[in-house]
Amino acid sequence: MACRLLETTDLAIERIAQRCGYTHAVPLRQHFRRECGMSPSDYRARHGER
Repeated sequence: MACRLLETTDLAIERIAQRCGYTHAVPLRQHFRRECGMSPSDYRARHGER
């Protein structure tokens, strides 16, 4: 879900974290980096709409 939101919206990472069930962005960032090998911001820069 986070990937889809990063790719298709300009929502702040904090808002994406909330929509994915996290209370803050920090745990999402940690989990995302562990699973995807990059930060959510880097992922958005590579895969987001241009």
